[in-house]
Amino acid sequence: MTKGSKSINEAMVETWHAMQEKCSIHSTIRHDESDVSVIEKTIALPKIALAPHISIDIADEETDLSLGETLGEGGMGRVYRAQQHSLRRDVVAKVPLSEDSMLKKRLLQESWVMGRLEHPNIVPIYQLGENEGRPMLIMKYIEGIEWSELLHKEATPPPFLEDVELSIDWHIRTLIQVCHALEYAHSRDIIHRDLKPENIMLGPFGEVYILDWGVAVSLRDEDKGFIPLASELRSISGTPTYMAPEMLLYEEMPTDARTDVYLLGAILYRIVMGVPPHFGHELPQIFMKIINDATREYTEDIPKHLVDICERAMAFAPEERFASVKDVRKALQDYLQFRDSRRLSERASKGLTQLKRHRAGRNNPELTILSFDLHEVFIQSRFGFQQALEIWPENTEAQEGLQELLQEMFWIELSHDELKAAARILSELEESPATLVEAFEKKKQQLAQRDEEVEALKQLAFEKSFHVGAKGRRVGALSLAILWGLGPLLVWIFERIWQREFLGHVHVFAINASFGLFLAAAFYLGRNSMLKNQAGRQLAKLLVVLFLAFPLQRIGLMVMGIAFRQTIIIEYTIFSLFLAILSIFIDPRMWYAALLYVGAFFLSIVWPVHIFLIAGVVHLFSMLIVAWSWGPNLFLDQKFLSHIAKQQH
Repeated sequence: MTKGSKSINEAMVETWHAMQEKCSIHSTIRHDESDVSVIEKTIALPKIALAPHISIDIADEETDLSLGETLGEGGMGRVYRAQQHSLRRDVVAKVPLSEDSMLKKRLLQESWVMGRLEHPNIVPIYQLGENEGRPMLIMKYIEGIEWSELLHKEATPPPFLEDVELSIDWHIRTLIQVCHALEYAHSRDIIHRDLKPENIMLGPFGEVYILDWGVAVSLRDEDKGFIPLASELRSISGTPTYMAPEMLLYEEMPTDARTDVYLLGAILYRIVMGVPPHFGHELPQIFMKIINDATREYTEDIPKHLVDICERAMAFAPEERFASVKDVRKALQDYLQFRDSRRLSERASKGLTQLKRHRAGRNNPELTILSFDLHEVFIQSRFGFQQALEIWPENTEAQEGLQELLQEMFWIELSHDELKAAARILSELEESPATLVEAFEKKKQQLAQRDEEVEALKQLAFEKSFHVGAKGRRVGALSLAILWGLGPLLVWIFERIWQREFLGHVHVFAINASFGLFLAAAFYLGRNSMLKNQAGRQLAKLLVVLFLAFPLQRIGLMVMGIAFRQTIIIEYTIFSLFLAILSIFIDPRMWYAALLYVGAFFLSIVWPVHIFLIAGVVHLFSMLIVAWSWGPNLFLDQKFLSHIAKQQH
């Protein structure tokens, strides 16, 4: 029967309410009479004669046992402390509460169950006999404390445990001893069905005993008539706060070894959480929680592996639980042996969670991690998983966590275009998923294409950059500043001294020719820098055009009969226009030089007598401005570099 398909009829609910009036939610519900197998009347029990009081003297064989104080009393029988005189030892005697035949049968059944089980963690039986018509079970006397008394948060350990730290690990070691006893019982086809801390006794020397086999059943058909059979259960039995679903739904779900597996999981829950798994105040409420498989809560400090053991052991469907008590014991032993490995793995998993949140919330500043912290989290988490696997190579949680961590960091590195880091992580994966390989190759192609585009842009920026060869052009501009500045100034001085004009059209043609030679020599010497890129070559062509423009203009002006000094004034317009064009395409600072020539044009018109003084000063400062403009902060370079940066991001 599966969870969610269960139906509870009104009669069952009424039965639960009726049971509540008779039972405590923490006490054991016993078999109804229909579950007690018929005991053959032909079975005869040896007589047990009791001495009138406990005596240290050796009694005769007829009165070897003396009853003492009452140790406990339940719904089925009463337990006495007794003394066995012949062996001078204390024992326990258990008898039915009354002459009721049902109680007698139950005591006999429990005796036969325990008689079959001889194990260090199961109380041994010394004798089964009869006294005054009632069966009497003689067992070992155990000094100790119920385990349940040590599971409270404020529990005070008894003197014999005062040097013991009652940690979760200590309680798990105790539960492992319980598992050993159950493994043996199951090998003898006996199912306990009432496992709980109240039925576990702890002795002063590390002894652990399972008590109260009163609702135990057998899986052997040949036990019919002696021990209740699991296949013939007809009523609810067990302790409500620990019950497995099949203990309520006995007609629809089988009772077998996995029932005790469930109860072990319930005890483990009590260990880690301090309360039974089916906590409640009324039986119907508790029973509904059991059959509805209500979600169990755990605090964050409980190790995940223990939570997994609890949940698997207490799975609603028996086939989803551990197959045997042995499997439960091995899981608990693995936890104790490799808990350091698991703790490292759990801490490393927190880093994995951080990386997942970072990748999921890339556009959310509250969820993202700084790049430095991101790699720090990854390194710490990877180290944690690796250390966990070094301690315990079979730690599947660490194995899976490490692979998941690597994959998560792979996607993060890939999103940051860190191909080398992504490739390194990809090589660390035990198996590289096809999706990761495909994503890597796609990103690789995208980045290769982007790199090609960036390289093309860089080459374009290089070809268009006037910064290339700027040093040579600065030297040329400074040389022209000296030549063009000092030459006209010397002419002006000589004219002032000798009071006559020295230059004419022929002299200017000679000066233009020398300027042409100067340009040719400059470009030849600086060809590896000034002519290295397209911008430099284009500028050289412009200078050649400028060089040719002057003589052509002068020839035209001569034909038109324009005076020599007036042609010099007109040449300022060519200089101004040329520098204005350079200021648009190269650097705005060249506007200053262009404006100087505009000013020289008007000053020469007003004071033509000082035309060479004006020319020298303007040539000098204009060329100095041009040399300044050939610096590294070129306008066109900045535009290209900004565009390349955008492409890279």
